[in-house]
Amino acid sequence: MTAARLHPRVRVGNRILELDVPHVMGILNVTP
Repeated sequence: MTAARLHPRVRVGNRILELDVPHVMGILNVTP
């Protein structure tokens, strides 16, 4: 789960959309 914070763009692929839906919002706020 820490990898998402280090490389959010990589996880943004599709798994983050299905597994970490709320996490996507956090990444969008950091890098819209």
